[in-house]
Amino acid sequence: MDCELSYIPERLKSINKQPVHFFAVGEVLFSRCKNEDKLTHFQKEARFFDISVNRRGFDKNNIFSEHEDVLFNFNTKNDFEKYENQSFFCLEIKELNSNFQYEKMFTNFKNKVRIFLNHRIEPCNYSHCCFEIYFNDIEITTKETYEKSLKKDSELKDWCKFEIIKMMIKEEIRLNW
Repeated sequence: MDCELSYIPERLKSINKQPVHFFAVGEVLFSRCKNEDKLTHFQKEARFFDISVNRRGFDKNNIFSEHEDVLFNFNTKNDFEKYENQSFFCLEIKELNSNFQYEKMFTNFKNKVRIFLNHRIEPCNYSHCCFEIYFNDIEITTKETYEKSLKKDSELKDWCKFEIIKMMIKEEIRLNW
C-alpha cells in the first residue's frame, strides 16, 4: 500500500523498501510524547500493545528518520499534519544480542514473556519500529489480548513495566542492566 499523505517526506515513505531486521549499537530510536514527564509515557496499561518508535538508522548513509519526524501524523483519518504541543525523546541502543536484535525474556513458574524490537514498516513511515510483547508466545496486540494474558500475571507485567521504565530513565536500550 502506498502512502496517501502528501506532506510526508519521500524518505519516510515505504514504497519498494524492505524492513531491516537488525539494529546497531549506537543507533537511536525516537518516540513522541506529550509535553509532560516522559517517564509516564509508557506506564499506562494500554501501552503494553502499542510501544512504537522511529529508528534513525545505523549509519550516516542509512538515515531512516530524524527526531522531529515522530511529530508527523501518520493516520489518514486525522486532519492535521503534525502533533502540536508534543515533543519527543530518544533511546540509544547500547547492547544487542548476537543477531543484532533486542530481545529479552523473563519466565516464572507458569508463564513467560518476551520483549522484541521489530522494524515494522508502515506505508507512510519506513522508520517505524515497535517493541512487541509476547506472553507465552502470543503477541499482545490489543487491550483484549493484554487483559486475557499479561494483565493476569502481575509478576511478568511488573517485569515488562520495569524494563520499559528503565529504558526511559536511562534513555538507552540494554540487554543487561
